[in-house]
Amino acid sequence: MEAAALLNSDYPQVNLNDWHVIEQGGEVRILTVSANQWAILKWDLEAFENAKAMGAGLLEITTQSVATGGNYLEAYGTQLGEEFPRLRVFEIFGGNPDWSQEDVNYENFMQEKSYVEVFNTQPVYDIKLAAEPGSKNFITISQPVMQRLMNGTTKGLLLRPLGAIITSFFTTEDEEKGPRLYFNVAQ
Repeated sequence: MEAAALLNSDYPQVNLNDWHVIEQGGEVRILTVSANQWAILKWDLEAFENAKAMGAGLLEITTQSVATGGNYLEAYGTQLGEEFPRLRVFEIFGGNPDWSQEDVNYENFMQEKSYVEVFNTQPVYDIKLAAEPGSKNFITISQPVMQRLMNGTTKGLLLRPLGAIITSFFTTEDEEKGPRLYFNVAQ
C-alpha cells in the first residue's frame, strides 16, 4: 500500500491525515467514510505497468466500526431497498496523482475538476460490510480494473457510502489490519 487518505467535501481545505479514535492501547489512525467524507487508496504498481493481470484482484479492508440503520426496504421496496446500506468502490481516473497522506485535501486533490472528471461514475463493487470490529472485508476488483490499476490508467480507488452508513477501517499505519491489494500477473 502506498497511501490512503480522506477527502471531506464539507471541509475542502482540511487535511485529515491525523483522523483517529482512542482505543485501549491509545490513539489508532483510521479511515472513516460517510456521506461527505470519502477514502482514497493508491498503490505503487509501476513495476507491473507492462504486465497482464490474471483474473480479478482482491481488496482487503478491516472493519474498525460500522454505524448504520434505516428502513430502506420500507422506503424503496425490495428491489432497491436491499441494495442499502453498502460501501461502494469506484476507480480514480483523474485528480492529483502525486497526492500524499500528509497534505492531500478535497480541494487540492480535485484540482478544480468536477466529480465525473476525476472518478469513474460506474462503481466497481458494492459490499455489505462485516460490522464486527476486526472483521476482514474482501472486495473483488475485476480483471479490467486491476489491469487499469497496473498500467496507471486508474490512479487508485475511492470508497464511498451507498446509503446512510458511517464506517471506519484501519489505515496503512497498521501493518496487520491496513488495506491490502492482492492480484496475480501472467508469467
